[in-house]
Amino acid sequence: MFIPRPAGSILVPGDELTTGHKCNMIVQLEISKRGKIIAWLTPPPAPKPSRPRKRPDFAARLKRIYGDKVLRGDVIVEERESRPY
Repeated sequence: MFIPRPAGSILVPGDELTTGHKCNMIVQLEISKRGKIIAWLTPPPAPKPSRPRKRPDFAARLKRIYGDKVLRGDVIVEERESRPY
């Protein structure tokens, strides 16, 4: 079905027509300078579905680095006070 649009308007994906249908067409524009095409303006590619990332085991990492050693709570305060900045 042809629906007249104002001059210069462009349908982009997601635009709703007067009939309530969505526009699924991809718009690709040519940008030209002095009659030569210098660029293409296209929509970004569709994002790939992301896989759930495996989270690191922080407790195992701390145990590997420090073992069963218990650190005093004022170690960080002492370290910060010892620096001139």
